Amino acid sequence: MTPPRPALAALRHGRRCWGMFSNALAPLHRCWGISADALAPPRRGRRFTSVMRRGVGQLLALGLAGVCTMGGLAGCEVREDLTPGAVLYEIDWTKTGIRRSPEGRGWRARTDRGFEVELEAGWLVIRSIEMTACDHKMPPSTSPLVGLLDMLSPLEALAGHTGIRDPSASPVPVVADLARLSPLKIQVVDVPRRQYCRLHLLVARTGPGTVGLPRGEPMLRLSLVLHGQSRAAGDPQGRPFEVRTSLANGRLFDFERPIEHERDRQTVVRLEADPGRLFDGIDFARAAAPEIARSVLTNLFATMRLVRERP
Repeated sequence: MTPPRPALAALRHGRRCWGMFSNALAPLHRCWGISADALAPPRRGRRFTSVMRRGVGQLLALGLAGVCTMGGLAGCEVREDLTPGAVLYEIDWTKTGIRRSPEGRGWRARTDRGFEVELEAGWLVIRSIEMTACDHKMPPSTSPLVGLLDMLSPLEALAGHTGIRDPSASPVPVVADLARLSPLKIQVVDVPRRQYCRLHLLVARTGPGTVGLPRGEPMLRLSLVLHGQSRAAGDPQGRPFEVRTSLANGRLFDFERPIEHERDRQTVVRLEADPGRLFDGIDFARAAAPEIARSVLTNLFATMRLVRERP
């Protein structure tokens, strides 16, 4: 089907019009996580349609969801007591099984196989986090803005998941710093009234608008990056290891009882993971990077637990 002539004319002049649009909205990416690429003017018509779909889709999603992401990002503030109708996701880390490195960055832990492992730097991509409704059905929407968002931001399928997103879903990927282990907070506002029974967390590769990307560490299309060293018992010298992978993994967590999310109050869901057990089961004397990556992601979800649900 050939687009109407006005639409083709708009595409031909898309670079000029999009440049005016992006200049007005450029500051938004600093706190809201809109990628600079999504706001950059395209070079050709086909590229314009791709960027337009991605950039405007992000803008509309953020306009509807009002996301603000914490964890070392300046200019964002999550006020747990002043945001009715919001969903606040918290991801924190236990510190009982680790020791901070003398240099002040990173940490050390002893694995169940007797290896002393030091993580010097590491990043994990939280591709999405969302609650799952008890009825498994998306509520019908009569909003034309929501319909436009659906048209401009087609659903993605990642790691075997359907890509069907709930209104409580985080609209952009977020990077967690595994060396600093800072608490991560993701707030999604203006979530409609609904009953939720589960929480879904997905780790997968970076995407448009990813928030918290480390400086000086390329992470394009990666989900996990690790730099460290391991030392066997009685071995005075350590063996360095490096992991750079796009592997994906996810988990569904069942709530103890259904959460009745209301528009006049905030829902808080808190997860806690145990970094001291991330490297359990790995034979660092023989394991290659792909095996380390698979084990770390498996251990992450195996040791992660829900510690708070409100209301």
